[in-house]
Amino acid sequence: MLPNSGGWTEVRRKKTTATNMEITNLYVVGFPDGVRKSELWKLFARFGQVVDVYLGRKKDYRMKNFAFVRFRGVEDEKVMEERLQGTTCRDVILNINLSKHKRKPLRAAHQNVPQHQNSRNNIAAHMPMSYPPTAGFRDKRTFAQVMSESRRDNMTSTRTITLNSETAMKTWMNGKTLIGEAHSIDHMANLPASTFMKENVKYLGSLNIVLGFGSSVMAREFLEAKNIWQDWFKWMKHAEQLELPYERIAWIKIIGLPLRLFDEENFSKIAGSFGKVIAPFDNISTRKDYSMGKLGVLTSQKKNG
Repeated sequence: MLPNSGGWTEVRRKKTTATNMEITNLYVVGFPDGVRKSELWKLFARFGQVVDVYLGRKKDYRMKNFAFVRFRGVEDEKVMEERLQGTTCRDVILNINLSKHKRKPLRAAHQNVPQHQNSRNNIAAHMPMSYPPTAGFRDKRTFAQVMSESRRDNMTSTRTITLNSETAMKTWMNGKTLIGEAHSIDHMANLPASTFMKENVKYLGSLNIVLGFGSSVMAREFLEAKNIWQDWFKWMKHAEQLELPYERIAWIKIIGLPLRLFDEENFSKIAGSFGKVIAPFDNISTRKDYSMGKLGVLTSQKKNG
């Protein structure tokens, strides 16, 4: 109301329409290698006001490139999602989905800023917004959690692989090969050539050796002649009778043990927590290198650590 000579006059002020500052987040998958952030920004800018493009550093569990594209001021998110279907990048059709998470409107950060603030504060008020900690969540799970669960589900899914059972190796093994476990690494490395022909000796891992012969009769005669091989092997059997468990020799370096504790038994106790010690750190008094202890262990673990 404004005063005039005759009393008060009612003045109607025009209301300002609030600008839609909602952030719409889209998950984009499948663009080719080498695509840059600026290229995606330009591509999606045709559909609205792009405020951010996040390019994934690694590929997803399906080994596809992915990115998050964020729009501001989208009136109808479902319509936007439908419009983007069929979008291509370098002649490749992209897979585009709408995030279910609703972002906090950008205008919320400006509504309490006083009009009389200095220019420096006004500049800060118009700087790009940082998104809330829950940005990009689906049903309270992060993108990383969703990908991890999908990868785990994919790994646990079973499929049947049919392998060829009639192989040349099966023919070679049939009655003409023996498998034995050596007494030690030293025994295995120093098999006498006069007894064990090198071309017929194959290493199977762990302390196991396979011996090949020209015929099943020769293999049987060698197996029965224990006096020939028992000084080198703990046991020996026909190869087709065995299904050996997985084992390997791992070498362990022990560093940082105080010199006063240097003892074969102490080193073996430490290495024994990783497997059966088959190459101890012995003869310590005659060794020249005390910077570490190196031992060999027999283990069924497929990875170190």
